[in-house]
Amino acid sequence: MTYDIPDIHNTKRKFETTMSLLEKDRTVSRNNKEIIKKFIMTKSYAGFSIKIRHIYTLMFIARHLKKDFQDVTNGELHKLFYDMSSGKITKKDGTPYKSLRYFKKSVRELYIKIIKKKRVIEGIKTVNILKDLHRKDFWTRDEILSFPSYASNLMDKALTSLLILGGNISEYGRLFVSDIEKADDYLIVSVRNSKNKHRTRTVYMYENNVHIINWIDSHPLKDSKDFPNVPLFIVKWKDGWKLPSYNFFSNHVSEIAKKVNSDKPPNTHIFRNSVAFWKYQNGMHDLELNRSMGWALGSNMKARYIRCDDEGVMNEELRIRGLINKVEKKKDELISCLRCQTKYTNPDLDKSPHCSRCGFTMNPKLREEEMLRRQDNMNLYAKAIAFTDGDNRDKLTKLQDVSKTLSDVQKDEIRNIVVKMLNESIV
Repeated sequence: MTYDIPDIHNTKRKFETTMSLLEKDRTVSRNNKEIIKKFIMTKSYAGFSIKIRHIYTLMFIARHLKKDFQDVTNGELHKLFYDMSSGKITKKDGTPYKSLRYFKKSVRELYIKIIKKKRVIEGIKTVNILKDLHRKDFWTRDEILSFPSYASNLMDKALTSLLILGGNISEYGRLFVSDIEKADDYLIVSVRNSKNKHRTRTVYMYENNVHIINWIDSHPLKDSKDFPNVPLFIVKWKDGWKLPSYNFFSNHVSEIAKKVNSDKPPNTHIFRNSVAFWKYQNGMHDLELNRSMGWALGSNMKARYIRCDDEGVMNEELRIRGLINKVEKKKDELISCLRCQTKYTNPDLDKSPHCSRCGFTMNPKLREEEMLRRQDNMNLYAKAIAFTDGDNRDKLTKLQDVSKTLSDVQKDEIRNIVVKMLNESIV
């Protein structure tokens, strides 16, 4: 069985439904329907969601102009957009249109590529107005890294561990097992663009790798002949398996986010904004930042995060006035795992006491407590051997040394023997 790139939004089905609605619509002339279809055919490399948006916006414009696109004048288009911006024309629920960007963009492309009448769109310009970001809403790096510890199953742990990469849910839902490659102490992940499935970027995952590896090792389709060319995330459905929807991913991540910090917004895109802000604050160069986040190489998206960095602006104001010679930066604290040597920068060992790669306890206080507890167990084990004879002694001596990993069955057996000894007042 060959698996297509996962479509967690069901956009293919939605596109087919939209094309059917266009064909059945009685308020749009046959000529305009053919023009819209021709325009959509030029968008062969665009995703279904973009095509759907173009169809709805052009149908809306055709209904209100009530004439063929070839006969529309520049003044009629300007009047339509003025009525929409002033509130004379509203949405179905009565609310005004906050932005006309997509309407203007569809019209401009239509008259440039299909109708070829540029004079009709003179003065109609599109401005990309981005929503303001608020620093108080951003999640810290340690908070995002702690998400897997609040997840209840392997798949959710793997899903939330990907959040530190700064992608979005649509990109995670499109991953195949074959898109993840193991390196020495990190993972190489090939991420498909959320708006263009043919465009990919390579990102490197250094934290929480163990959750991805554990999920792949226990993947439901591990024994399939198509493995690893299977979707990374699938869920049980009736007698088989199915791809999770966008809402499935979003709801699971949001529920886990509320457990980590209930005061911050749990919407999935804020995690991407948070990672971008963290990378910007730590001085990642513009080109690498754009490539890492999947932005266009000439994008000025970084400017959104400069607006949030009040402290950085204040320091620059002081510097240019000569009040400080340079911005004093706190030196990074670099800590290595004693077992696997994985390096961590400024880790919060209280929130994340274990190595995300091998599980070793990195918090010195907690590690000392574990060692004392292990020593107490060894003393109890030795005492049990000394005061026991017969069948119980044979069972205890056959068990593994307690300094090694014991299975659940072995732990239960030790517990039962010791409880029996205590009840008989042997210890």
